[in-house]
Amino acid sequence: MRWILTIAASAAGMGSAALSQTGESSLMKPFSQREGYAETIGLGETAPVGKRSVPDDRYAFRIQLENDVFFGHDKDYTNGVRLEFTQRLENGDHYGISLTQLIFTPQHHAEGAVYGEHPYAGWLTAGGGYVFIEENCSTALEFQLGWTGRASIAEDCQWFIHELEHLEQWDGWGDQMPGEVTLQFSLRRNVRLKTLEYNSAGGFQTDGLAYGRLEGGTVFVSGGAGLIYRFGRNLPPSVNDFTINGANYGVSPFRDRGYDSGSNSYYGIAGVFGKYVVRNMFLDGSAFHDFDPHISKEPWIIDVYLGVGMRVDDIDYFFGAVYRSRQYKTQSGYTLFGSLQVKWNF
Repeated sequence: MRWILTIAASAAGMGSAALSQTGESSLMKPFSQREGYAETIGLGETAPVGKRSVPDDRYAFRIQLENDVFFGHDKDYTNGVRLEFTQRLENGDHYGISLTQLIFTPQHHAEGAVYGEHPYAGWLTAGGGYVFIEENCSTALEFQLGWTGRASIAEDCQWFIHELEHLEQWDGWGDQMPGEVTLQFSLRRNVRLKTLEYNSAGGFQTDGLAYGRLEGGTVFVSGGAGLIYRFGRNLPPSVNDFTINGANYGVSPFRDRGYDSGSNSYYGIAGVFGKYVVRNMFLDGSAFHDFDPHISKEPWIIDVYLGVGMRVDDIDYFFGAVYRSRQYKTQSGYTLFGSLQVKWNF
């Protein structure tokens, strides 16, 4: 119940596909005309030729919560919430909308900014995006309009959370990053790794994907790549993205997932992601104000994550741990936070 209240408080190169023989991009074709697919007569859905396929649910609503309190910390990137709604279209693609909030604090309690530590900062965004899906790859795009400063309601949300949990309050929000409007664009490209796919007669399955991410805007400019590997029984179509990021929609990245909708799913997941950061507004300073955090960012960032999930009665549950390397040179140690997700499919 506390987490529900917490959430309420918070409340193309890479994207191009191979051209068809007519010169038309396969991404822009109706799903039923894409390579390797035939229409299933009488059902109004599509399926791979000669294979059994279960389509995604038409709609999905997902709540993601990230917080370092799961592992006894309360510093740097300290809390993140993302609310997300997606819909599958007739051509098999998806569109989505999102509401996201991130909260950052120094490593030590103080009545103002702490020199050499992460500044007090909050970021609240509303986003909209589209996911192009094919048999062995997909491309997701998202544009986010956001606000920093008091308009992000980060101070109010942290105060509420700490009151709820009887934690010490942080008194330095008067020195938080100034308020300004932000614009952010994110692109993600997923590629299916068939060499990692395995299906046993007893129901045990494995799969994997490689992905790349690019983001640009007034907040972040970065690029990176990662791997995700899953193992378990009756793997669900959607792949949980551990971290809250633009264009990380919780939909199936490929077709023909071999999922049995009549059975529950239980699985483990592991992944790694590395990126090079050109700009991080929260460490480099505001785009439109004279605000200098007086810290130097680390350009190379590594995320390593492990998690477990299950899907029961069309509801996905997931919990994972994320290790993140130092984001700035004077940071004391690494960042470790938990990722809790619930997704309703209908």
